[in-house]
Amino acid sequence: MIHSEFSITYELLNALNDYDSKVGKFSSFFAVHLAGGATTAITLGLDTLLHLAACVVKVVTGIICTPLFYFTDSPGAENWTWSASGKHFVEAVKHAAGFLVVPPTTFFFSPDAALNLLFAEKVQLKRLQEELNSAQIKSEQEQMSPDDLQKQQLEEALEEENLSADDLHPKIGVKENEQLTIEGLLSQFEEERLRYSSEIEQLNVTLNNTKDEVIQLKKRSAVHVHSSDEDSNGGQEIIKTLHTMLDTANSTILSLELQLEDLNELRTESQNQIDDLKKQLNKVNEKTSNESLKQIRINDLETQLKQEENKYVELNQTLTWLREDDKNCIVDLEAQLKQVEEKASQKSQKQIKALKELSEKDHIQITDLKKQLQKVEDSWKQVNLERNSLATQLNEQENINDEQHKKLNEQKSILANQNLEITQLKLQKQSSIPDHLKIAIYDLDQALKCPIDLEYLSTAAFVVPCGHKFNAESLQKYLDKADTCPSCTKPITGSNIDHQTREIAEKVEAIQGIIQQALATI
Repeated sequence: MIHSEFSITYELLNALNDYDSKVGKFSSFFAVHLAGGATTAITLGLDTLLHLAACVVKVVTGIICTPLFYFTDSPGAENWTWSASGKHFVEAVKHAAGFLVVPPTTFFFSPDAALNLLFAEKVQLKRLQEELNSAQIKSEQEQMSPDDLQKQQLEEALEEENLSADDLHPKIGVKENEQLTIEGLLSQFEEERLRYSSEIEQLNVTLNNTKDEVIQLKKRSAVHVHSSDEDSNGGQEIIKTLHTMLDTANSTILSLELQLEDLNELRTESQNQIDDLKKQLNKVNEKTSNESLKQIRINDLETQLKQEENKYVELNQTLTWLREDDKNCIVDLEAQLKQVEEKASQKSQKQIKALKELSEKDHIQITDLKKQLQKVEDSWKQVNLERNSLATQLNEQENINDEQHKKLNEQKSILANQNLEITQLKLQKQSSIPDHLKIAIYDLDQALKCPIDLEYLSTAAFVVPCGHKFNAESLQKYLDKADTCPSCTKPITGSNIDHQTREIAEKVEAIQGIIQQALATI
């Protein structure tokens, strides 16, 4: 068995088709269409996985089996070569594609439609094989049974003719029984003539049947030559069966020729007997009064004999035609067989060359992959070493960080305590200043600031008539907008520069800075 032709789905669809044809579409709807559609989806998945696994396995086994099959032509090694791996890959792709169409086709139409859709080549080869087997069985049956019957009939006819010839002489000598003897002989001759005619008709029928079979074989061989390009292994087996069928047809034709020769001999013998009977009848007719009637019967017998001779001529012509046609058919089949063998040899040579190229490429790729794999393993080992060293360094750094974190927390707690003490000291220092001094410093600070820009009167200070003091720049900007005092809204008629206030403001500002520095240093 060819491994690439294995298919669970094909066997399941065949079984479903047989059951569907026996039971009927409507009766087997749930068993075939529903369950079959679901089951084919499972079997297609299994077939795809099995062929893919076989493809992978035979890629490995093809390293040994492909050269073995090429050099030794071992039939067992062919199923384990790289070409078998390619066939398994094609079958896996076909079954995977059939997953989309076979279950719905089985569900909505029939298993037969699914078979013709996915396995068209196998179905065609199966039908052709069945037709060839039926034709071979039919030809064997027609060849065996009619020959035995014809041989028996010919032997019986010869025995009867010998007996009639032996009994004829004593009866002719007697005048009283001459008329009865002649009539009996004529009746026997008519019976033999009818029997010979029936045998000739049977031979005509068998020759026509063999002729039709040869024509059908030619047609089938022509059809098979077209399909043999796709499947050379199954095609060669069918061509062998066609050769056997042609050999059987040739043997039947030879047997028919022998039978016709025997019939020809019997015809000549019967003709001789008829001549003897004519002579005897002429002698008897001279002595009897029924000469005219006997002559009429003899004429009838002669016409019948001529008709049989014509049939024999026609049969001989058909036999020669069939012989020539058979020779032409054999020549055509041999030529077609040579063409198929040449195509198969060319294909095998191309496949072998392609496999050699693939093997060389695969060997180069395997060596490259081994080198790359070795590099990857070395780099992986280096990475593992670096990772281990980094892991140890990380652990050490984590331990160091933990210690530093502990120290940092301790320092933070110490700094927090120190800051708390410093704030407490600041509060204590601030609380030690008398309240009246704070109020006086605040009032002095407010008195020495310009009400417009809230800055110390550090620049030239102007005194308006109402007694309020302002910075010169701020007052000048304000007077551009209004002419009243910003503090009391009295009209400003003039202003004087107060240099003393500016000096006091500078001193107070310096004192404030000293106080702030003292508080910051506490």
